[in-house]
Amino acid sequence: SLLYHLYPHPVVLLWVQDLVVVVTEMVALGWIIDVINHSGRTLTNRSGVLVASAAAVTMVLNPWVYVTIGFDFHFETFAALFVILVGRDLWASRNRRLWLWVALALLCGVLGGLYLIGVGISGVVAGSRTRRTAALIGVIGLAWFVFLSSIGAAGLGDRLIDSGYRYLVGPHAGHIDL
Repeated sequence: SLLYHLYPHPVVLLWVQDLVVVVTEMVALGWIIDVINHSGRTLTNRSGVLVASAAAVTMVLNPWVYVTIGFDFHFETFAALFVILVGRDLWASRNRRLWLWVALALLCGVLGGLYLIGVGISGVVAGSRTRRTAALIGVIGLAWFVFLSSIGAAGLGDRLIDSGYRYLVGPHAGHIDL
């Protein structure tokens, strides 16, 4: 909303969303390059370049990116950026900055919490170095999801499953739940 005062047109949100998607891809590619560089002898330089190039091409050619930014404004793109930053900092053991990204992901709504549950599970499975921090991230994400659901802020009219997935079951009378 602050950008609206600089340029009072609704298209600004779409431009910011486009920028966030590009930054998300850059962060993800940077993380992939970090993983390749820290892989030691498991990847040759040539293999590392091929993996990084394939990842970059995959991100650019992913049709879901264009579907996401092509039709509407979505806070999920912001949540994805912050959660990728959480994952990268968790992997790199940068725990102080990580909590800023966790807070910003939560501010993006219920899906930020769900994404953090995924990061938490992944970090717990990844190993003992990330297990404690990842478990806390997952619990915070779950608590946020439960909190927003309990106050009616998940989905349309507190019916996240109905509003998001009703079309998958076709004609159906009644409430759809887990």
